[in-house]
Amino acid sequence: MKFSNIENNDKYYNALRWYADFLHNKIFYKKPIILGLENIPKNEPIIFTPNHQNALMDAMIVLCTKKWAPIFLARADIFKNPRLAKLLYFFKILPIFRMRDGKETLKNNDAVFDKTIEILRKNKILVIYPEANHAGFRRLRQLKKGVARIAFQAEELNNFNLGVKVIPVGINYQDYYSIQKSILIHYGKPIALKDYIEQYTQNPQRTLNDFTNNLHQNLKKLVIHINEVDTYEQMLIGLELFVPLYLKSQNKPTDYANWYKGAQQVLELIYEKKEQSEQFYEQLIGNLTDIHIRLQKSNVTLTELVKPLSIGQSIVRILLTITLLPFYLFGAINNFIPFFIPSLLTRKFPDKNFHTSVRYALYLVLFPVFYGIIMLVLALVGLKWWLLIVYLLLMPITGLLAVHYVRNFKRVYLHFVYLFHKNSDNILQIKSRLASIKNIFQTLLND
Repeated sequence: MKFSNIENNDKYYNALRWYADFLHNKIFYKKPIILGLENIPKNEPIIFTPNHQNALMDAMIVLCTKKWAPIFLARADIFKNPRLAKLLYFFKILPIFRMRDGKETLKNNDAVFDKTIEILRKNKILVIYPEANHAGFRRLRQLKKGVARIAFQAEELNNFNLGVKVIPVGINYQDYYSIQKSILIHYGKPIALKDYIEQYTQNPQRTLNDFTNNLHQNLKKLVIHINEVDTYEQMLIGLELFVPLYLKSQNKPTDYANWYKGAQQVLELIYEKKEQSEQFYEQLIGNLTDIHIRLQKSNVTLTELVKPLSIGQSIVRILLTITLLPFYLFGAINNFIPFFIPSLLTRKFPDKNFHTSVRYALYLVLFPVFYGIIMLVLALVGLKWWLLIVYLLLMPITGLLAVHYVRNFKRVYLHFVYLFHKNSDNILQIKSRLASIKNIFQTLLND
């Protein structure tokens, strides 16, 4: 294994970091919302334990939070290709071998574990995903005990003087699959292993279980956690309906930071009410289930039903669509290939939660290459240097404009679809259910 100096500073890594940060924080997502930075101690051994919903992007948001260089642990099967493994080591990622990788490979974890001890001794940041694999759901799954084992064994080998702190990290996406959407990361309060040392010396296995359960409870507070699996889709609709109502009742704006906190409060209210009245919950889920089924049968979105565009808004959006068409065409033409190729390649990945990661990785390569080719061609045909600079600046700006232009066009189109179907029996039935649910939620708020 070639990871002996993985924690060391590297000028090539730092240069790529700047570009990766810019693409992630300015282009791929809106400016990330970061909460809880004050909870991260300085110059101490730290293990971050984020939830795992969106493959590589879960690592990128941690990496792009600050100018630091955390070392990540990832499943070993992605290291099988020697060239890819070398690249992963460059990105400061270490492999963890599991039984499914072959029993004979488990001995390789000894070297990895020794390296994690060295990393912690140097007061570096280690990142371990306690759910062990990713799944694109707004819920926290069962945690594995790997974090606890690594942390306590590290302390044990250092006579419990290392001072390791485990920090739960909640990652929340406004949209898993679209660019230019909001992303929020919430760093929780550190859990100090020293508080468990006495218990660990007496009963290590029980301590690992208690620590993991405590970590689960702390991490759950940092994410939007829909508890029930069988009613997950219905609760997503419930959040889309109830969070704006809740924020309005609290006189708070509907930006994503408030939406995230509002969603947590709404779920807490619903689950508390469920404990008091199962009938309430069944009535709520019954209405949401009917809406879910009827929406699948219609061409109308929930957004149009809940907050349809006014005549004035429709006119403004149509005028913007017409006025900005030349800028859209410029942006679409100059960004088509680097946008199109990733979208084409991601179709080969059956796991949809890899799509965003693949697109991001390809954007890192394709955009500078494609922009460079365009600049070279324009320079060869004799375009003046200052026009080259203007053209180069306009390409990413109009590219982002094209993304929002398409979204605006879709919203106008879906609004007209809604107007065409709004008096159908299916839509009228959904509206009736929406009115009932709104009354149910208003009662919940009053209680």
